[in-house]
Amino acid sequence: MIILYYLTIPFGIGSKSVAFIIWIMAIADLVCDYYFWATQKEQMLYGIIENIDPTLLDKSIELSSISVILLMLLTHIPVLISSISLFFVGYFFFEASKGEIWTQRNIKTLFIGGILAVITPIVNGMLGSLTSLALSISLPPGERIFVFYLGFSLNAMREIIYGIMILSLALIMKEAKKISDENQQYI
Repeated sequence: MIILYYLTIPFGIGSKSVAFIIWIMAIADLVCDYYFWATQKEQMLYGIIENIDPTLLDKSIELSSISVILLMLLTHIPVLISSISLFFVGYFFFEASKGEIWTQRNIKTLFIGGILAVITPIVNGMLGSLTSLALSISLPPGERIFVFYLGFSLNAMREIIYGIMILSLALIMKEAKKISDENQQYI
């Protein structure tokens, strides 16, 4: 128990600041994503079309409102999942600033944040295929496309490793709490 006490001291010093910085990052991600769609919709759509099939830019296609809405929603999903992950990790640090590091709820919060961090790049990669389907809604029947895309990049690998590190920390904390609880039963 004494070891756990000394391990919690560094968390209380700057954890609240870390939590607020993480929450600001999550809010900034969401706000910037919505801002770009609100102010640069044409460029965002142009980038999506260019990414899926650059030859479509040569044709004068008129995107239906359903296609535009679906494309907007599909591009928001990874940002939303990533921001929710950041909110969970920020909540972990906020609770840690109050000295509640080794609680089951805080360990579960960190675990959920880690799972979401691992899922984000996987979902982002799969959305490439779904955006091609959303774009195809506006194309004539003979020109519809489907692009199978997994989108695995170095950035995605970095995000998955970040999520695995968070998951590992949560699992280590879970085992440490279990050992601490067993030791308290013997005393």
